[in-house]
Amino acid sequence: MISKKEVQHVSKLARIEISAEQESKFTSELSSIVGYVDQIQKVDTEDETPTFHPSRSPDQDALVNITREDKVKSFKNREALLEAAPMREGSFFKVK
Repeated sequence: MISKKEVQHVSKLARIEISAEQESKFTSELSSIVGYVDQIQKVDTEDETPTFHPSRSPDQDALVNITREDKVKSFKNREALLEAAPMREGSFFKVK
C-alpha cells in the first residue's frame, strides 16, 4: 500500500504540485499498480524460457531496430526556458 506521505514525497521530488483530490487519486492508483506487481511476482516462472531482449526477432540472431532515427532540433528560446527553472547550473537544469 502506498501512503499519502509517499505520494507527497514523489510529488516534491518531481517538482509537481498536486491537489488533495489528486493526492488521494494517485495514492489509490499507485497502490493498485504495486498490488498488481506483487501478483506478477508470485507467478511461477521456473519452467519458462527467459526473454533476454524484447526487440530480438525469434527467427533472427540480430537485434531489430524498432525506433526512429534521432534528429537534432535547435530550440531558439533556451535561455528563457532555463530562467524559468527553479534551479540551474550553467546551461543545465539542476535537480536534487
